[in-house]
Amino acid sequence: MRGRDNEVYARLFERYLKLVPHARRKSIEITSSSDVETRLRAVYVLKGITDDGHELLSTAFWLRGVGLVTANHAVRNLNGDKYKQLIIYKKSEALDGIEVQISKASQHHDLAILVAAQPYKPLVEFVQASPPSQGAMVTLLGYPHYNPGNPASITNGQIVRQQVLQAINQLVISCVINEGNSGGPLLDRDHRVIGIATKGASLTENIAVVVSDLTATNIVP
Repeated sequence: MRGRDNEVYARLFERYLKLVPHARRKSIEITSSSDVETRLRAVYVLKGITDDGHELLSTAFWLRGVGLVTANHAVRNLNGDKYKQLIIYKKSEALDGIEVQISKASQHHDLAILVAAQPYKPLVEFVQASPPSQGAMVTLLGYPHYNPGNPASITNGQIVRQQVLQAINQLVISCVINEGNSGGPLLDRDHRVIGIATKGASLTENIAVVVSDLTATNIVP
């Protein structure tokens, strides 16, 4: 018997929703038994568009009880100004994109919560968990150096150490965070979110902010 977190179920459910778009439903919760395709359904390409049409791509993901999560620097330009438009999309869905807006953000923690401009309920969502100890295996999901048609990146690594800098709880990880990975989810072995990718290869270490900081900083009500 296939459960709600199985890719076959997700595909059939998605087809049903296209036929009955106003059907009441509950998002599928990703569990330790969820296959990789189901997990990737909660991860999106995030496109920021400037006033002059320049585009910057990064990653965002759906987190149960929170919303659409990404890094704050993924929703602002180099001057710190908001992008003219933000869109999420993925190659596996028959849609051009979903326009989203900033709901809450913390420049200090480099975290942001987005909401869809029009009513939208994700098919699949991650749940969060406390980070495991040093040396534990982790997985980073995202869309680094994305071009249309590219698959999502799945990078396995481990926690090098945990640290607190300027009141920010951080995980130093061995997974390389490349351009476009920013805002992607860092998962434990049970596919629960323990961090959000924020700083990567251009710096000396790869940093993920611990997911609990979403509530600790009061950027989530």
